[in-house]
Amino acid sequence: MVYPEKARSVDAIRPGGTIRAIKPVLRELMLDTDRGKFTRDGFLILRELVPHEQLSSLRATYDVLTERQKQVLCSKPGSGPKSKWETNAQPRIVSTETLIDHETSNAVEVWVSDPILAVAQALLASPNFGVSAMQVLCNPSFEAGPAKWHRDIHPIDMGPMQLQQEAVIENGPTYIQFNIPLYDDDVLWVVPGSHVRLNTANENERLNGSARIPLSGGVPVELRAGDGVVYNNHLLHWGSNYTAQTKRRTLHGGYTIFPGWEDIGFSNVLSAKSCGLFESWTDRTRQLKDATESCLRAVQQADESAYLLGLEFLQPRIGPAGVRQLTIWLCKAAMHVYLLKSARVEDVENGIFNKATVSHPISLNWGPGFAERFSAVDADAIWRRFGKLDQLLRTANGTDYVPGYQSGPITYFIESIDDRFCLSELFPT
Repeated sequence: MVYPEKARSVDAIRPGGTIRAIKPVLRELMLDTDRGKFTRDGFLILRELVPHEQLSSLRATYDVLTERQKQVLCSKPGSGPKSKWETNAQPRIVSTETLIDHETSNAVEVWVSDPILAVAQALLASPNFGVSAMQVLCNPSFEAGPAKWHRDIHPIDMGPMQLQQEAVIENGPTYIQFNIPLYDDDVLWVVPGSHVRLNTANENERLNGSARIPLSGGVPVELRAGDGVVYNNHLLHWGSNYTAQTKRRTLHGGYTIFPGWEDIGFSNVLSAKSCGLFESWTDRTRQLKDATESCLRAVQQADESAYLLGLEFLQPRIGPAGVRQLTIWLCKAAMHVYLLKSARVEDVENGIFNKATVSHPISLNWGPGFAERFSAVDADAIWRRFGKLDQLLRTANGTDYVPGYQSGPITYFIESIDDRFCLSELFPT
């Protein structure tokens, strides 16, 4: 692969770095973003992220889109007398971009506004980033009550929590998440600082007992309409009350250094600036897929230099912890390709194969289409080289389980592994 010219140095957005080559309005907004507090607490509350004068039009737009989403769910085969919208404790607009037209394009434009772009620019691990999801959280049609405390991590395809935390501490986050309410909202609670540590014994005891009540150290994130919270989704967090009594329209989405955009037909209703951004993100997606393929083929060919070059393109200035984390995600990618090409799934847990059939770009899972880049012979050869690493991620016998993750008992370590996991398993001397 021929790698494009590297972007501006990541040092420009690290503490003590020099901010340069950025629009003046973004530079001013970046300077107002407290990266140190975000690193320490795992979240930042941002007042008036959406200007007050835009709230009325956005509320009207999202009411229209909510009705469109309901119609989509009602029209699905087998939806039954009640749609998933009516039975969901937290109904949401899943993909705003699939529902918009010229009259409702502000629902996407808000996600590429200067303030939100500036926050992402200031906090992410690389200046190459894009929006990853544009959802809306709505109120249910019944009294659903609280959800469970959790971290947005599924270890079966993302790896142990400790290694992910070490990579974030070393390099900064590769993904950040936003909640931006159009009406006052205090549903979200967080445990500050929990994004850089594992569960405590007390937390595990409480989560095993009842994960739907306040947790020690938890604090409510109280947002007025137009405010926003940006947070590291490794945090222990909680949806404290889903009620039909209060109208909820809370923008929910994220930015990542691994955007996954292909079909951007919707962009023809956007402004020229926004259309250009989505076009650049489709280009970046293609480059990231190419780099992922190059890394996998470098492992097949036992070419460590090419492998490290590929990692450097995926995440510039990456450190040792970041190398371990990306290697785990590439190990999972190799498994997904192998499973899809070989169809030998009888000895594989359902959860593992299910992850191979969907995409999750923020962890370098590009979905089933990516597997078509490889022959069955290539997929088998690549997986044989990654297989030993995969064994180091698994328990010796039985399963592992820790409450608070998007996971039941699995054969992979959920929180931590020993120090045996290293690159020499891929490239033995």
